[in-house]
Amino acid sequence: MFDLVVRGGTLVLEQGTVAADLAVEDGKIVQIGPELGAGREEIDARGLHVFPGLIDVHVHFNEPGHEDWEGIATGSAALAAGGGTLFFDMPLNSIPCVLDAPSFDAKLEALRAKSLTDFALWGGLTPHNLERLPELAERGAIGFKAFMSNSGLPEFPHADDHTLYRGMQAAARLGLTHDPGGSLARKGRADRERVTAWLSHPYFTREPPKSTGRELWRLDHLETEGLGPHDLLATLTHFTAQSIAQAYRDFVLPRGLDEVWVAGGGAYNQALMEGVRAGLPVPVYTFEERGHDSRVREALAFAVLGYLRFLGLPNTLAAVTGAKAEAIAGKLLWPSSSRAER
Repeated sequence: MFDLVVRGGTLVLEQGTVAADLAVEDGKIVQIGPELGAGREEIDARGLHVFPGLIDVHVHFNEPGHEDWEGIATGSAALAAGGGTLFFDMPLNSIPCVLDAPSFDAKLEALRAKSLTDFALWGGLTPHNLERLPELAERGAIGFKAFMSNSGLPEFPHADDHTLYRGMQAAARLGLTHDPGGSLARKGRADRERVTAWLSHPYFTREPPKSTGRELWRLDHLETEGLGPHDLLATLTHFTAQSIAQAYRDFVLPRGLDEVWVAGGGAYNQALMEGVRAGLPVPVYTFEERGHDSRVREALAFAVLGYLRFLGLPNTLAAVTGAKAEAIAGKLLWPSSSRAER
C-alpha cells in the first residue's frame, strides 16, 4: 500500500500530458500508471491537472524585522498561488541577517510559524563570519550567499577575494557543493576528445610516487569553452575516471592486482565509479561493499603505521613515499608508570 495515491488526474510530464494515477512513498513519487494500488491517503484529481511544483531558489521574505517590505505569509502565499511549492530564502534584509546559528534559528522559527510552502535557508558569507559557517551548515543552510559589491547593508559587507576563497573552501569541506551520486554528470555528455587531449599531459606518464594539485588542474588551465554545466561535469567525471584507470593500467596492473577498494567522496559518485569499473579488468569495490567502514580508514592506516613502529619495522617505504630509503618513523613515548615498570 502506498502512502498517497493521486487518482485520475491529467499529469503534466516532460513528454506531454497523460491521464493516470500517481503514487507517493516516503515523500517521493514512486510510480505513475493507470489504476494503481491503494493508498493510505487518496486524492481524487479527476478533471484536474497535476504538475510539478515550481522551486524559487532566490526570494527575500524579510522576517524578522522587515516584514513590511515583504513578509513570509504574503510571500509564500503568492508563491503557492503561482504553482510554487518550495523557496530558498536569502540571508539578508531580515534583522539580524542570517550569519550565525542564533540568526538562523530566529529566521527558521518565523518560517515554521508562517510559511504556506516548503522552504530552505541560505546562510551569509562576509569577512566577519567565516568561523560561523560550520554552524550554519550544521543547521541545514543549503549554501552561502556573498556579495562581490556593496550589498546596501552595512551589516552584510561585501566579500573580498580572500573571503570568497575561504568561503568556497569551507563550502567544499562542509559538503555544500558536490554532484550527489553523479546525477548531474549523468545529464551531460562527456567530450571524449578533450579528455584524450588532457590525458596526454606529461604528468600522467611520470612514474609514481607523485602528486599534483591546483598548479596544474584548474578549470582556467583547461580548455572548456562550449561545454554547458552538465556536459562540463560529465567531461570532468570521465576525465577523472580515465586518469585513475590509466594509472592502474600503466603502473599497478603489471605488478599484479586482484581487486581495487575505493573510499572517499568519489566512492559515492556512481557515475565516477562506473567509469573506473569500466576501465579496469579487475573488480572494483567500495569499502562498504567489502564490509568495512571507509570513514575510519585513515585511523586504521595510522594504527598500522604505529604498530609497525612498535615492532621496530619500517613504516616509511621508498616505493610508496619516494623517500631515498626505508625508515622507521615515529617515536615511542611511554607513560611514566610503564617506564618505571620496564
